[in-house]
Formats: sequence, structure tokens, C-alpha cells
Amino acid sequence: MIYMTNFKLLFFTDDDRDDLQLLHEITHTLGHRAHLFTDGEAMFGELQSTNEKPHIIFLDISMPKADGFDIIETIRSYTEYNDIPIVIHSARCDTRCLDRAFELGANYYMTKAYTYEGVKQSIITAIETDWNTFKPKREEFLHKIS
Repeated sequence: MIYMTNFKLLFFTDDDRDDLQLLHEITHTLGHRAHLFTDGEAMFGELQSTNEKPHIIFLDISMPKADGFDIIETIRSYTEYNDIPIVIHSARCDTRCLDRAFELGANYYMTKAYTYEGVKQSIITAIETDWNTFKPKREEFLHKIS
């Protein structure tokens, strides 16, 4: 039996349970682990209470309680979490959302894909990105899934 030792822990926050289930399934298929949250406050609570930091945090913008922008701002206000990449994963991608996410400190903005393969490619792209060197300028910040 092969044991994967290079797995990644990914946090996904989205109020759409079907999207979360798909993200979980794909992450597991890729040999990684996913923690799923239906709101940003629950995700941040888990982030504070665990000793294992996620490799990447995926956030939707439109969520109940605290929206994705509020959560970016909260996470970035704690220096111990500044090394965790935040990827916005949202259907919304107007200029206002992109600018605000960029200014608040998100690392990347991916539009939601609507096919299994598109979602899978989004996750693979995020996992394979070297977040220590990838520092996109505003015009490189948006990753559209085709």
C-alpha cells in the first residue's frame, strides 16, 4: 500500500453545500485533505483552534455572517496567518470585487468553474503554485477557468 506523505490540507469556505461536496470529493481524489466550512466565522474559528495550518484557504465572496472580504481582513490582521495563501473562489468577478480582494491581501482570485474538470483544474493550479514566489500584480491576479 502506498501512503501519500506530501498531502496538502485545504480549507474551503462556501455557503453552497453542493459546491463544498464537489470540492471535497476532488481534493480527496487528488490525495489531499479538505476541511469544509459553510461560513467564514466557522473557518476562522477552526484556524485559530488547530495546530495544523492549511496549505491554502479557498474563500467564496458571498456568504452569510461574514463575507469573504471580512474573512480576508480578519486573517490578514494576524501575523501568524500571513503566510497562508488565500484564494478567492467565487462566481463574482467584477472589478470592484477583484480590487477589494487584492487590496485586502488575497493571493489569487479564481472564478468558479462549472464542470468537474474545471473545478479539478482550479484546485490543481492552486496546489501547484509556488506561493513563496508567486506574487501577482493586480493585472495577473484573476485566473479565469475556461
